[in-house]
Amino acid sequence: MSSSTHTFDANLLELKELLRSLLLRWKSGELDERAVHEEADTLWAEKEWPEYPDDDSRSVTLEVLSQLSSLNAQWIITDDIAAILSFLDTPPGQEKQGWERWQEYWDTLDWVKRRQSISNNPYYSRIGPHTED
Repeated sequence: MSSSTHTFDANLLELKELLRSLLLRWKSGELDERAVHEEADTLWAEKEWPEYPDDDSRSVTLEVLSQLSSLNAQWIITDDIAAILSFLDTPPGQEKQGWERWQEYWDTLDWVKRRQSISNNPYYSRIGPHTED
């Protein structure tokens, strides 16, 4: 492993812990969705992140960062934090299963109910995932 790869992997470990901290602070009410989104968006814009296959643990961390960097358009709310943390904590070697659970979580979400739950929060996009507007 080259030193640049080693450094990048170490940065991803730091990123994973930072994302966990953001999520826990949001869950506790210390941060709101705007603060989480802005921090994630800043992190996302810092560099050009590579893409990794789903069986690579780095893909999980970058997926969480990507989703949080667009949480207002993806309609991510505090109700989703447990699923996000569970995905972020996917054990090494179980990435494929982690991705399957992650996709299943979003596929089974009641988007009509979600839209209603955020309708009074102007921070969230009126047009989000799974809408035809």
